[in-house]
Amino acid sequence: MVCSGNTCRSPMAWAFLSDAVAREGLPVSFESAGVNAASGYPASETAISVLREMGLDLSTHRSRPLPDDLGEFDLVLTMTRSQKALVALVAGEGPRVFTLKGFAGAPGEEDIPDPIGSSSSDYRKLAEELRSLVPPVLGRIKRILWGEEDESCA
Repeated sequence: MVCSGNTCRSPMAWAFLSDAVAREGLPVSFESAGVNAASGYPASETAISVLREMGLDLSTHRSRPLPDDLGEFDLVLTMTRSQKALVALVAGEGPRVFTLKGFAGAPGEEDIPDPIGSSSSDYRKLAEELRSLVPPVLGRIKRILWGEEDESCA
């Protein structure tokens, strides 16, 4: 999961997807990073608070930049098309790179706006949007795992 600073969108998406994968017992793990992230910053207080209301804990999250071993990942899901283009350039032939909404097959705009500095209400809307993407993302991951879909398909 990739966003800009790795303190809002990608950690929130990571929390929702990791929770769902754990509940379903899937052999999949997720990490989150940011294309412009510095190391070691906590998730935003509002992201922590909103996810706590939804039963998830982001209190131990610490930001990190894109890993040097990006090519070792199977799949990278970004929050925007520009992040997708940058990650694809950096990753080279390694992982498949999609926007999160594109991978989920969600209609409309592919970019998920950055909520940094926004109201709690905006963070709640973001959290609901991210949570709504979990079922189609997990469904597609399962189809890939079970060989029912070619993972290189856009």
